[in-house]
Amino acid sequence: PYLLDRELGTLGLYDYGGKLVGPAIAHPHSDPFTGESFTMGYNALPPFFQYYRIGPGGAIEQYEPIDVPYGVMMHSFGLSEHYVVVFHLPAVFDIRNVGTREPFRWMPERGARLGVMPRNGASSDTRWFEIPACWVFHNMNVWEDGDWLVTDVAKYPRIPLLDLPTQNPSPPFSLDATAAMVRWRLNLKTGELKEDVITAEASEFPT
Repeated sequence: PYLLDRELGTLGLYDYGGKLVGPAIAHPHSDPFTGESFTMGYNALPPFFQYYRIGPGGAIEQYEPIDVPYGVMMHSFGLSEHYVVVFHLPAVFDIRNVGTREPFRWMPERGARLGVMPRNGASSDTRWFEIPACWVFHNMNVWEDGDWLVTDVAKYPRIPLLDLPTQNPSPPFSLDATAAMVRWRLNLKTGELKEDVITAEASEFPT
């Protein structure tokens, strides 16, 4: 993250007084009702996922490493009134490529999971939902509907720009996968997951 002044001038990198562990994801979220902000971090080495809850005054009030078996890239995450949703999808850090232009490899054989954790909870409170291998950059809202947690996502069959089985690890744009808007419903009591296609037309950056 970068620190800005009142005129939106860039003052420099900001690590919350040394409390930010490693890089942060692209899209932090804010709760306009509580004044809190939330972000996630990810790494090639443990702790692979880190969750941060930031108070209205701008200080990190909760840091929680989330236990996952290996490091992956996570571009965004979901936030509802009481929960956060993390995406553990198979854009996997390959330690042999860390430090290169493309440290990730698409490894669908590793599977894909959604993790649901209470906003003030611990890693041990996380409920995991197995899903077919896919990729999500951006989701649109998360809301609670009784026992269900609902989110709309731009879902790709694989991550674009990486790892087709060719000599070129970055295929041309014409071969990129496109995203469809789908609705995921996660039942926090039964563990059931439902998916409905909102539109199969190519869709991204939902708001």
